[in-house]
Amino acid sequence: MGVLLQKPPLYHASPKPIEGGVLTPGPQHTCVYEQFKGTPEQCNHEGNLLFAGQSQTAAYAYAFKTKEMCNCGVHSLADGDNVTITIIADKDQFLHKLHSGELQPTIYRMPQQNAFEQVHDKNGKPMGEWTSRQGVSLTDCQSMKVESLDEAMEKGVQVFFLKPGLHPGDWHKLTHAVCDQITAELKPLSANPHFAAQLSNEHSNRYFAFLQSMVDQGIVEHHNATRQICPLDLQQGALMPTRKPSHFVEHVVQLAFSAMFGGPDMAPARQ
Repeated sequence: MGVLLQKPPLYHASPKPIEGGVLTPGPQHTCVYEQFKGTPEQCNHEGNLLFAGQSQTAAYAYAFKTKEMCNCGVHSLADGDNVTITIIADKDQFLHKLHSGELQPTIYRMPQQNAFEQVHDKNGKPMGEWTSRQGVSLTDCQSMKVESLDEAMEKGVQVFFLKPGLHPGDWHKLTHAVCDQITAELKPLSANPHFAAQLSNEHSNRYFAFLQSMVDQGIVEHHNATRQICPLDLQQGALMPTRKPSHFVEHVVQLAFSAMFGGPDMAPARQ
């Protein structure tokens, strides 16, 4: 008889109330879809999908996913941990929605018994993203409202606002070009087994350097630095000590879920 592997805690987030009381799959594609485009496996990475993730920090970011959010991604840090970075256009419009009460950011922890399957890239590497083609009733979930953007930043989410007038499409073109260039520069080094293990971290460091140049030029605003809430040092690739979140704080959040809903104690979920 095979061993049944227990799934890690999985989180889904939404900026607005869920209609009908059910999280419903919708037409989307996975984070590694482009790797499988044109292959027989492409169908496994597109279609009506419901997403969840292992990272509670990333869930805090996706709780604010509106049309103003250009992108959101998880990046490696030098200390072996990860950080979630989100880029948002039209700061004034986004903050108006937030402060007017139009948004009700909420994180949902999926039930332990679920139909989610982990996404793997073309090399078989497991990703932090999970998908399901089945809906999930909110009565089976544990939920917690995110009170403010500051709360998300306190958990380590790094928020960047594009300068007024910069079109999200232009930002996408720029970042795609930069990331493609970084990938091309690092590709020859990936053959070195001693460097391969550091590849993800080096890619992040170069992306951080790009973001720092954008901040220096006034093209983006690092909102964490403006608010002095757990800002990422883009030059060092490390979280600053100002209101830095700890694994203890994350554990307290996990316990809050249990206390509110009577579930079992939840171990802290790492990215």
